[in-house]
Amino acid sequence: MFVLFAALAAIAFYGLWKVMPETATLQGEKFSAANLWCDYRQVLSNRRFVYGALAVGFASLPLLSWIAQSPVILISGESLSTLDYGLLQIQVFGELILGNLTLAYRTGKNNVGRLIKRRASPMILGLLIAALATLFSSHTYLWMTVGLSLYAFGFGLANASLYRLTLFASNVSKGTISATMGILSMLVFTIGIANWLRSPTYVAAVGCLICSI
Repeated sequence: MFVLFAALAAIAFYGLWKVMPETATLQGEKFSAANLWCDYRQVLSNRRFVYGALAVGFASLPLLSWIAQSPVILISGESLSTLDYGLLQIQVFGELILGNLTLAYRTGKNNVGRLIKRRASPMILGLLIAALATLFSSHTYLWMTVGLSLYAFGFGLANASLYRLTLFASNVSKGTISATMGILSMLVFTIGIANWLRSPTYVAAVGCLICSI
């Protein structure tokens, strides 16, 4: 799967490099690695941006870990049928969709920062439920699903607002900011979904810590 992704990404990169029109001209300036590094250094020296980018990555990590590990936990570990597995997935991603719809309804009625602070509570509570459930039994997948569903609802409420605040935390060009956010998020994902993370429980513990900070 990842080899296929890499191949498709290489094809997409070649196509963009060759035929994508330039939409943000540099007023005749030539490409400069020094200027590019200066922009990235300016972005990375902005603590507000770095904290926001890391928060976006860590907030997404439990969901990505669930996507990666849920087949192993539910089908291989608990011997559930594919139908039962699908029903549990509907619960988690249904709450994520509901959170996004709720955010769309509430947008414009509350301050963005206040939205994030208020919506972090379901994320932390849900991750705590998922983590604590496994302390009593390694087979409490239903409680884990309940906790991750609550987390997904809070994530749907807070993620877009957090992303927006982070994107506008620096005055550097938004292309550079977006690229840097992608780099930091991918670093978090790479570490978080490494082989030593065998269960979303570990991710839940890390997520709770980061969200609390």
